[in-house]
Amino acid sequence: MSRLVKHTITFSTLTLVSRVTGLLRVSAFAAILGSGRFDDAYQLANTVPNIIYEFVMGGLLSAILIPLLVEAQKKHGKTSSEAWRAANLLLGYVGSLLAVVSALAILFSPEIIALLTHYGKSVHAESSRQLAVYFFRFFAPQIFFYGLSAVFMAILNSHRVFAITAAAPIFNNLTVIATLILYRFQLIGTTGLAIGTTAGIATMALIQVPWLLKLGMPLRPRVDFSDPLLKSVVTLGLPVLAVAIANVIGTIIRTNLLFTVGSGFTTYTFCFQLIMVPYGIFAVSIATVLYPTLTQHAVSRDHSGFLDSFVLGTRWTTVVLLPISLGLALLAEPLTRILFERGEFTYANTRFTARFLQIYSLSILPYALVVLASRGFYAYQNTRTPMWINIVGVAVSILVMFSLYPAIGVLSVAAAAVVTYCLTTFVSYLILFRDAGTSRHLNDLRSLWRVVAAAGCMSITVHTATLLGTSHIEVLQRGSRFPAHVDARYDAGGYMLIQNAHDFRQFWSLISRDDTPAPPLDFRNSRVVVAFAPRGSTTSTLSIKQCIISRSESAADILVSIQKHHGTRPDALEEPAYLVAVVRSPVKKCKVQYVVENAPISSKLTRLFHISDFLKLLATTSLGALVFILTGLALKVREIQQAVANVTTRFRQLLDSLKHPAQ
Repeated sequence: MSRLVKHTITFSTLTLVSRVTGLLRVSAFAAILGSGRFDDAYQLANTVPNIIYEFVMGGLLSAILIPLLVEAQKKHGKTSSEAWRAANLLLGYVGSLLAVVSALAILFSPEIIALLTHYGKSVHAESSRQLAVYFFRFFAPQIFFYGLSAVFMAILNSHRVFAITAAAPIFNNLTVIATLILYRFQLIGTTGLAIGTTAGIATMALIQVPWLLKLGMPLRPRVDFSDPLLKSVVTLGLPVLAVAIANVIGTIIRTNLLFTVGSGFTTYTFCFQLIMVPYGIFAVSIATVLYPTLTQHAVSRDHSGFLDSFVLGTRWTTVVLLPISLGLALLAEPLTRILFERGEFTYANTRFTARFLQIYSLSILPYALVVLASRGFYAYQNTRTPMWINIVGVAVSILVMFSLYPAIGVLSVAAAAVVTYCLTTFVSYLILFRDAGTSRHLNDLRSLWRVVAAAGCMSITVHTATLLGTSHIEVLQRGSRFPAHVDARYDAGGYMLIQNAHDFRQFWSLISRDDTPAPPLDFRNSRVVVAFAPRGSTTSTLSIKQCIISRSESAADILVSIQKHHGTRPDALEEPAYLVAVVRSPVKKCKVQYVVENAPISSKLTRLFHISDFLKLLATTSLGALVFILTGLALKVREIQQAVANVTTRFRQLLDSLKHPAQ
């Protein structure tokens, strides 16, 4: 097995663990903080340090560190005093600059948050804005630690140390999860939640230090603005700064649009974290491990070798991420439900989040390819070309967002990402292959139509299976006490049938705690039923036990379970427990009956972990993957053939070891 493959497997495995713990962290956010204005404030304040870091230092700037380090190491040796001097110069420059920026961010936190949330005009938005300012004062030091982590990662990667850089985010995720658990059980308050979050980022950076010391690096950060190396960083960084300015402008507009509705920014954050899982596991692994090789080819002026490696990365990225991207779009709702729908995160939040994810997931592949292309430019220390491509991309993104926002609201943010990354990928590849691309390289890219065909067959299969497994009824919202006055005619347990979007929006405004929009429903094919428990049952929880649709009579017969809780005494004057459900049929009438019961522990666990939904999703995903692999083999996609051959060989080796165990 080649060293490249070994590094990729190691990096991918640790990145997988990192992304899984990241998903657990996001799931904890959803269950404990929900999806509303409070979580909007937290997520926004926690994202601003990233925004400022990208503006001041930039993820792209960290990408030019490896070429400079590789160049110094090639001239003087990887562990030479000159190479370590270069590393300490970069560390001192980044650390000192970002320490000052962090302090300024704390000082100007109200102005920074106001700039990002100006479009949010509601009372709920103002309250969330003030809370975001409070959170951000504790989160601002993350800017400094992000910079340290980027420099440490660049140094370690230049020495072909990939494991700890992939594992570092795991410690961040575990720290934040622990903090959320403490917050959930009221062992810490809002301030403790904020401090614990920043502690996670600090841990992610500092956990890499022992590996630097193991390499023999003397940690002596220094700042010498007259040093030639530092001047080269500044020179190469000027185009990157222009990109950062353009990206910040796009981010400001995107954040403002998301902040116009409750849970808008939280939805974007959750979806972003979700699509970063396949991107981080596969695309980042391929690009990170491939980048030093691309840099070496570029330094040696081996253009053919450079394109061989670049095309290899492109093909593997496409083979892996295209089916995943389409699968996420088709399975957005069940996946969102399994990952997030528990605690404070309801099915109504699932509907809103899934609709955003259906569009946003289509940006995974083009985003991965444009990042890979940027690495190709940076390998040649060409920062100007990706600068202009990014600036044009930001302009297109802003245009698309403003054009589509009046029609589809915050979904315009997701649509803009798809359009922008597709455009910038096309332009980037056109430029990279315009001068040096041979017919062999171009034919390798054209043959990717086979992958597209296999992914298309998979999509048809998954969509059909999803339609067959759709439930007749889903609970949108439930509570132990209806937040508005309930008419006396519902005292004995009654129901409402809502048959149009206008009435549903009015009703939703009664039960929504903030300005979170009503979940998107198509009333041409669905109806909403609101069931009320008998008054005095406020210590109860309602759930759907059975739903029978009679299409001939256009009616729904619903059996609702009233599960009473022990240890509290209901108040007969309080508003009743309630349940809001969507019926996937345009019924004109319904009948709701109630049954009182004590739910077994197994039933509660099933609902908590969505076991039946998980099994359906697992079966659908497995079927889709099987169709993709078989179609790929039939169309002779060589990456799929290689992967299947490798798995087959490993399986045979395992069988042989079982038949002939070592004595």
